[in-house]
Amino acid sequence: MEDRIGTRYTADTARKLRLHYPQMRFVWLMGADNLAQMRHWQDWRSIASMLPIAVLDRPGYGLPAAQGLVAKVLAPHRLGMADAAALASQNPPAFVYLKSKLNPLSATALRRAGKAYSHR
Repeated sequence: MEDRIGTRYTADTARKLRLHYPQMRFVWLMGADNLAQMRHWQDWRSIASMLPIAVLDRPGYGLPAAQGLVAKVLAPHRLGMADAAALASQNPPAFVYLKSKLNPLSATALRRAGKAYSHR
């Protein structure tokens, strides 16, 4: 999608989506692996100030993500899992950490499997 709309960084993508779809309520979905290293992202604080964030648990990343800088900064704005359905209606910053049965496949492996399945 970023290729189509001409953005490179998540913050720029979020800005452009909000500009072109002002009536929409977006939620940024990301894995805990990304939350653990999000502090290295271009303009990560702007992302958190523009969009509520849903973090999906990933094998081996729960503790590093929870102890990382971004999680600590956003901690006062964290919702419990019971409130996850209301995330889109929250004003940012807001985030929820979603725990579930973990799938050990990487996003890359899932994309490959999806492409293989779609070409049948």
